[in-house]
Amino acid sequence: MAGALHVVKAYELAAVCEYLGLEPQKPDEDPFHSKRIDVRSRLQRKTLSELVNIARRVISEYGDDDLQALVGALGARGVDGEMKNLIFAADGPKPQIVLPDSISNTIRIVKNEQYCLGTTSR
Repeated sequence: MAGALHVVKAYELAAVCEYLGLEPQKPDEDPFHSKRIDVRSRLQRKTLSELVNIARRVISEYGDDDLQALVGALGARGVDGEMKNLIFAADGPKPQIVLPDSISNTIRIVKNEQYCLGTTSR
């Protein structure tokens, strides 16, 4: 990603990195010294999932064949298990839900359950 962002001017790099979801520039970081090092230092604290999402945004915004090939090599990734659709309808106040397990879309209604017209996953 650091290579893909070489097209960004040094004075714009901090704002672009924040836009892409990276941390704000630290006082001791200087993109005018090395844009690649600046971007790499911001990427080090990210998880693989976060890196993939940021890489997709970089590809979308700036394009980069090498980065596209790398992300493409990861293949489609997902979660094992049954696909679920979560659809709510209420005849009163909107239900408040929480996702105790967001990976498998397990939900729990914590407020206004009595107004739900029906749910298929609780």
